[in-house]
Amino acid sequence: MQPLQGGILRYGIATAAIASALALRLLLEPWLGPSVPFLQFFPAVLVAAWYGGLGPGALATGLGALIAMYFFLPPTGLAVSGVGDWLSLTLFAATGVGISWVNHRLRHAEVAQRAAALLATARAERLDAIINTTVDGIIVIGSSGKIEAFNRGAERLFGYSESEVLGRNVNMLMPAPYHEEHDGYVQRFQRTREATIIGTGREVSGRRRDGSVFPLHLSVGEMTIGGEQKFTGMLHDLSRRGQLEGQLRASEGRWRAIVESAVDGIIVIDSRGRIEAFNPAAERLFGYTEREVMGHNVDMLMPSPYREEHDHYLSRYMTTGRAKIIGIGREVTGQRKDGSTFPLHLSVGEISSAGESKFTGIVHDLSARVRVEEQLREQAALAKLGEMAAVIAHEVKNPLAGIRGAMQVMGRRMTAGSMDEQMTREIVKRIDSLDAMMKDMLVFARPPKPKRLPVDIAPLVAVTAHLLSEDAAMRDVEVRIDGSAPPVSGDAEMLKMVFQNLLVNGVHAMNGRGTIRVEITPVNGACQIIFADSGPGIPSDIRAKIFTPFFTTKSRGTGLGLPTAKRFIEAQDGQISIDCPPEGGTAVHVTLPLHAA
Repeated sequence: MQPLQGGILRYGIATAAIASALALRLLLEPWLGPSVPFLQFFPAVLVAAWYGGLGPGALATGLGALIAMYFFLPPTGLAVSGVGDWLSLTLFAATGVGISWVNHRLRHAEVAQRAAALLATARAERLDAIINTTVDGIIVIGSSGKIEAFNRGAERLFGYSESEVLGRNVNMLMPAPYHEEHDGYVQRFQRTREATIIGTGREVSGRRRDGSVFPLHLSVGEMTIGGEQKFTGMLHDLSRRGQLEGQLRASEGRWRAIVESAVDGIIVIDSRGRIEAFNPAAERLFGYTEREVMGHNVDMLMPSPYREEHDHYLSRYMTTGRAKIIGIGREVTGQRKDGSTFPLHLSVGEISSAGESKFTGIVHDLSARVRVEEQLREQAALAKLGEMAAVIAHEVKNPLAGIRGAMQVMGRRMTAGSMDEQMTREIVKRIDSLDAMMKDMLVFARPPKPKRLPVDIAPLVAVTAHLLSEDAAMRDVEVRIDGSAPPVSGDAEMLKMVFQNLLVNGVHAMNGRGTIRVEITPVNGACQIIFADSGPGIPSDIRAKIFTPFFTTKSRGTGLGLPTAKRFIEAQDGQISIDCPPEGGTAVHVTLPLHAA
């Protein structure tokens, strides 16, 4: 509707302009006569073309030509008589059309220029709005380093207003040493074109109006305006990121300190079972360093058959989501670097990191608890054994003594050397063996409370060995004592019984021929005594049962010698263990605490 109304208006102006020109010509008719028939129409054509463009201008030209032919060119009507009049008419029409075309082009050029100006203004306003509303700072400098633009983001960053920095060197926004180096860097770039930051970005430091320094990310771009080189800097404040990184480092440090100081082992694995974290407690538990296990499968910490089953279990959980241990805990068996196994409690939790499932295992060594449980079971068994020994001592020992006396009386009445007399002596020997076993059982079940005094170990071992040397079975055995140590805190009589048992066992192991070495050394505030024989050693399966009550490999023996020795040593806060070196023989290690001065 509006274009139609605009077209009517333009053509109406053209018609009105011609009508006005005709009216003026008619008013001047008495003075002009037939001369200048077209002159008064040129202003009308010009007005029509200027306001209406090519169409209204051409209309005005056509109407002016027809009116001139009709009113002012002879003969009367629309005819033209002379060549000169035809020439004038043609020249008027051509000039009118030319004026219309030129005005049309001028009008279009003006409209296009006005539209371009409006577009440029809109773009400039939009760009100005973007630049001034962006959070980041934008600074434009010339080739001399003088600031030419400083947006509101930069004002907020540095605390300066735009009017305060325009025309000043940009190094006013930099702390030392960047402040002094900046101009040289710009000059070197203009001379060599070697850039270290232009076209890229890096972290730098800025200086605010109040002198405070803060971190920011600077990216610089190069441009040319009007043949002059300029540089645009985009600045992003990194203060918040620095604070977050500091908080993250502090938080990570706290958690690392917690993990590294934890008593229990903490192990993190990925979805394929590879170890990603291994804290110091886990290092102590398994004997591996973190570097030795990182990237390896966690099944290296498990004995068979758990080792072979682990990957299958993990893949089944990742496929089905059915868990047997994740989210709960249970007792499992771990394997150390040296191949030894130990009981531990394992609790597993699942986490998600960067979209990947990971598993955290917390392992607690149960060795101490298992030892305590074993000790409790042993004490319960010993308590029952003590009760049984007391009953036996009361109900059996006295009748045995009577039987022994009776057998001796009967033996003296029999003929010496007879079969009956020999059988009587054998019965007495068996009764004595049974009596000795009962005594051993009573001592084991109810050991005496040690009377702890300072004891010099080397002389005590020497005295014990000398007493045993009087036995014919030890004539071909040498006991060699080496080393010395400060006095221990112990019961000499109980220790003498222990040393006697160990020496007798060594003699039996060597079949009554060889050397028993006794080495005495102070070790970590204690005295270590090693009884080493040159016998065949003890098989590993028997070694595991050697301290079990009533277990023996001898044809005659109660199996209470070493268990009783162990009870005596532990009653004096000591330890006893048996080792079989690769070179052969058996070494019994006894450790006793030194006497406090």
